[in-house]
Amino acid sequence: MPLTTDRGTMPTQGEPRVTVVVPTRDRADKIDNLLGLLLDTPDPVQVVVVDDGSVDRTPDVLADWATRDSRLLALRGTGRDGQSQARLVGARQATGDVLVLLDDDVVPAAGLVAGHLKWHPAGTNRLVLGYMPTYVPDPLPRGAFATRLYATEYENHCKGFERDAGSVLTGLWLGNMSIRRETYLAAFDAGRMPNFPYRHEDMLFGLILRDMGVDPIFDRALFAQHYHDRPLEAFRRDSYTQGQGRAAIYRLRPEESTMTPEEFALCEIPAPVKWFVQSTKPAPMRRVAGVTLSAAITASGRLGSRRGELVFARVLRRVDMLAGATDVLEATQV
Repeated sequence: MPLTTDRGTMPTQGEPRVTVVVPTRDRADKIDNLLGLLLDTPDPVQVVVVDDGSVDRTPDVLADWATRDSRLLALRGTGRDGQSQARLVGARQATGDVLVLLDDDVVPAAGLVAGHLKWHPAGTNRLVLGYMPTYVPDPLPRGAFATRLYATEYENHCKGFERDAGSVLTGLWLGNMSIRRETYLAAFDAGRMPNFPYRHEDMLFGLILRDMGVDPIFDRALFAQHYHDRPLEAFRRDSYTQGQGRAAIYRLRPEESTMTPEEFALCEIPAPVKWFVQSTKPAPMRRVAGVTLSAAITASGRLGSRRGELVFARVLRRVDMLAGATDVLEATQV
């Protein structure tokens, strides 16, 4: 339910009106900092934050901001919605013609929102993806292996976006994106976008937008720094749900895939590692491998071996991705 019902004063003429939509949960300090950057301007921007069930100080932070700046609309979710549904809740309440979708762990550069808006003159139907490189501390601290892996994967995606603009939609990576509100809502309201409880919902959403004829654009100048933080348990959970998401999309749209989800979990790794990961497909072997590799990552960290953390984390990620994909595929065969 809204913490404030005043949506602020938006312009009615000239450039399209813009709403920034941010889903959040249990990141009080980060959302406080983000709002300070977004609202530290006289520009007529609306900001909608959807708090999906935070149990930290986030509700208090949002309530305080809402009393100080009427451009903020703070909404309270159920805690079970997930990012995709939280964004949709925010989009439905937005007043802007253009939506800028930001994650709560990115720090936008000055002028980011205005930069997005320039790509959306009247008569266009675009998805504009900005650049949000991951901040990687140097030297890498203990336990930050997930951040290093994430940063590398993201940069490889960006190179793909620049080689082929179409890959912006076939491999969509949300977090710093803009689109016309009517287009965004049409993807859901026409029943095109199913309720998708896994990771990679952004990839499925991109395929739907491609089918709708949306023009993709990747612009590195639209900069926002991403501050990624995943402890071991969250890293494993993310890897598992990524495997689930790949498998779910494969079931929904097999024609889009050049390989099965299981093949994806095993691709581009050395043969001995591939054999090992394949051997963990049975649930008992999976559990043993998970415990063993997790212990190896923890031990490497204690010994100060960042390389050891990365090596074992790469293997564990494949084990958990394969597990997630296997569980979804086997469940859908029943």
